Amino acid sequence: FQVGVAETKVDVNIRGVSQQKVNKASLSYVFRKSDFVRNIYIAPQFQGDLTSIRFDLKNRAEIKSFYLVRPPRIILDVRAQK
Repeated sequence: FQVGVAETKVDVNIRGVSQQKVNKASLSYVFRKSDFVRNIYIAPQFQGDLTSIRFDLKNRAEIKSFYLVRPPRIILDVRAQK
């Protein structure tokens, strides 16, 4: 996976995950009351098994990302920027 942060946008690119397993409705539901996330965009899948998700943030934030193995998941630790 790859995470890019620019201003108030966080782009997450994940290989090996079918876009059929990622759906905007479920992601939007999870983040509906978030203090940080304004909107979520899932890009059309152009490169085989690459899924790209953009999180538009309400304000600038400090982002740390890491991967956990069991169960497999990507963690984005989001903190308000001071």
